[in-house]
Amino acid sequence: MDDTHPGHSSTGSEGLPTGRRYACGVRGVLRALQCASTGAAWLCVAHTRYRGAAHCAVLVAVLAWLFTLVVYVLSVLGKYERLPVVGGGGCGHRSRNGGGGDDPEGVTRRWLTANVLLDAVLAPLLVLGTGLAAREAHAASWCHVPEYGSSCPFALFVAAAVLMALGVVLSVVSALLHWRLRSSA
Repeated sequence: MDDTHPGHSSTGSEGLPTGRRYACGVRGVLRALQCASTGAAWLCVAHTRYRGAAHCAVLVAVLAWLFTLVVYVLSVLGKYERLPVVGGGGCGHRSRNGGGGDDPEGVTRRWLTANVLLDAVLAPLLVLGTGLAAREAHAASWCHVPEYGSSCPFALFVAAAVLMALGVVLSVVSALLHWRLRSSA
């Protein structure tokens, strides 16, 4: 039984899963978890009165969340050709048969490659963000005592570091999964 909306295909024109089929699959769940962890890390750091290196940590979290969200939405909607790297016949990529039309196999490989590249870029950035959030947590550890009456950012920076570390793990798993799928495509 097709679990998508009536009149909508569960695969895009390139044969990649779209809609509910993508969102409920392993790749969709990984992207959703990446989006949630980096978004939550962003909120944790943004909720503090950040200064210094925390500015870079919030930038990393925002960029990771934004890029992950864009790729997730494009995947769910099946709009792979909207990403210039992936393209189709209209973005300067030509099919193997020499025509100007879309090459479904080529679009699939380029889309999977774009996902691998995204995860390969996000993982080290999130490692940097994790280190910066941990550094800020260490710098704020002095206020993590019961007698301290003002707000203490220690727990928020620890949470941000843990969430960004989770984002690293999810990015590595996603990159390996997309690489495996790309190799078999």
